[in-house]
Amino acid sequence: MTLHDEIEKAVKSWEKTLDRRSQEGDDWYQLTQAEEEVFDIESWRWARMLTAWEFYEDLIDIADPPHFDEVLVKAERKNWPKLRLRVTEEGVFADFAVAKAGLTRKEAHAIFHKIEFWQVRSGLMFGEQKK
Repeated sequence: MTLHDEIEKAVKSWEKTLDRRSQEGDDWYQLTQAEEEVFDIESWRWARMLTAWEFYEDLIDIADPPHFDEVLVKAERKNWPKLRLRVTEEGVFADFAVAKAGLTRKEAHAIFHKIEFWQVRSGLMFGEQKK
């Protein structure tokens, strides 16, 4: 299966599992009404945006277990010389998401920062717990 095929398969899988009721929550993959407004995300594009993020997690080796075929991921890593393992970088993510996952640059920027703010809120980024 090609990278394009894998991405399209994952998008369809997300589309089947996502609905408005499952979105109201505080997990990283959930898109609340407030987040849609703040990050200007169109909910019908959310499955594709999640897929781009998950593949990026595999590319930088922060997903355990991986979301995608490891051989495919390792081959794709070679196409991104600026990619650094276990380091999230907005520019690298955006370049990948636009070129390979079909996101706009605006969508890539939006999901990158939505995930980043989720990590801050959950205490993952700075190790601080909510009071």
